[in-house]
Amino acid sequence: MNGDNYGLFPEKQNAVELFHELDFKQMISLSKDLRNHFMIEYYSNINKMLRVYYKNIPNYI
Repeated sequence: MNGDNYGLFPEKQNAVELFHELDFKQMISLSKDLRNHFMIEYYSNINKMLRVYYKNIPNYI
């Protein structure tokens, strides 16, 4: 990813940084509830970012 895009997509930087903080092994070691919560937050952030550009995407989360 190009770092220059972060100015247009401030939420993206946070989501990417959060995702990189938890590598795959750490994700597996998390409790099921916590892992599900993280994934819901992660995809919710992606959903919000997409709606910035595509206003007609319904809010599924």
